[in-house]
Amino acid sequence: TFELKRAQAVEAYMFRTGNDTRDYSSRNPNSWAFYGRSKTSDEWTLIQEVADGEAQLGPTNQLWYGFEVENPTAYKYYKFVFRENGLIQLSEIRLLGDT
Repeated sequence: TFELKRAQAVEAYMFRTGNDTRDYSSRNPNSWAFYGRSKTSDEWTLIQEVADGEAQLGPTNQLWYGFEVENPTAYKYYKFVFRENGLIQLSEIRLLGDT
């Protein structure tokens, strides 16, 4: 879960693959959901679902991949839910928007 200093609309996010992705590309996430909410007491709002991550994340070590989202609502809290049956590996995640 990401907690921002103030509510902000996230326009895109980026994943950076792991340092051994070339050898273990099956660790790249294949399916995930991205959520936001304004207060800790609010329900999570689905922002985006991705079901073809394998096709979008290549077998290259520590490479950044960007994903645009349409999110007209500013949230203070964001989270990803990865829907994998096994292990996933990312070295970094970045949220992007107007500051």
